[in-house]
Amino acid sequence: MDHDIFRAVMSRFATGVTVITTRDTQKWYAMTANSLTSVSLAPPLVLVVVDLKAHTLGGLKSSGQFAVSILSEDHGEISQRYANPHQPPDPFAHLPIFYAPSGLPVLREALAYLDCQIEAFHPGGDHQIIVARVVDLQVLDPNKHPLIFYSSHYHRLSP
Repeated sequence: MDHDIFRAVMSRFATGVTVITTRDTQKWYAMTANSLTSVSLAPPLVLVVVDLKAHTLGGLKSSGQFAVSILSEDHGEISQRYANPHQPPDPFAHLPIFYAPSGLPVLREALAYLDCQIEAFHPGGDHQIIVARVVDLQVLDPNKHPLIFYSSHYHRLSP
């Protein structure tokens, strides 16, 4: 199968955009992800899929937890910032954040957040599938609209 055609077809599936944060004993990690999926209501489970080459994967494995900030339509620059594999030592510098009950940073201007404990890692080709239990969550701004990723570009919902 042609990888470029596969990517082109899958880019026609619109997704929301999130920032995943975690911390191991030595550093903070953050990455953009559009692969967040609800798995179960009872118990509340989500999954996120992370590239095996992603710098954040090691932090997720050692910490066993992550927080998710669901981005609004005004967060294209933030999404780009965390899509970059070369991040500064403090990836949250100059951004308004607060800390979820786990102690992990959440973007204050996000639409909503999830605080998660990792339950399982599963192989997924060149990615790792991570299943996590949601231990805390909140809608932060019910009046904003989500950042949408479609056909390799950011979009807004139509009014």
